[in-house]
Amino acid sequence: MCPTPAGIFRWLGDHAPSYERRLFELLVTNGRKSELRIGEFAARLGEPTRALASALFALQRSASIVVTEGVSGSMSANDWGGDGMAGLTDILVSAMHPGQRMLLSTSDGFALAFAGCGAYEAEVWAVRQALALPDRSAHEAAAAPRDPATAPLCMGGASFVLSSSQP
Repeated sequence: MCPTPAGIFRWLGDHAPSYERRLFELLVTNGRKSELRIGEFAARLGEPTRALASALFALQRSASIVVTEGVSGSMSANDWGGDGMAGLTDILVSAMHPGQRMLLSTSDGFALAFAGCGAYEAEVWAVRQALALPDRSAHEAAAAPRDPATAPLCMGGASFVLSSSQP
């Protein structure tokens, strides 16, 4: 199983608690590809396996995960579970268009990963983003001229902001 970008925005952008959201967070923290271990996932989430099966179908129906058939133990070193935080930059680069800049930061202004810009620019951008976030919605930030598009995300009780120079 593999989380999709649509799933990131759907489940990590929606701050309402749900079993599907908790399962999606578990899949994200496990790495890009996870073997389907229904009993283990259900136990880790403290839910019966029947609820887990329903949540998996909901995630697949909403195009939040891709389920593929593969060989057991075939996680590669470049899955984000293998690269940890260092893999975030590669994920941002893979989502960019030429000339675009992207930043993943905490809501309080700490740059976690960036692409298309230097470290100093990313740090300044993260701080400015944190200062502006309470004053404007993500939609208003995306519509503002010369202002990056933003997507507020929440995972594990922490708030993050995915910013881009283009919507």
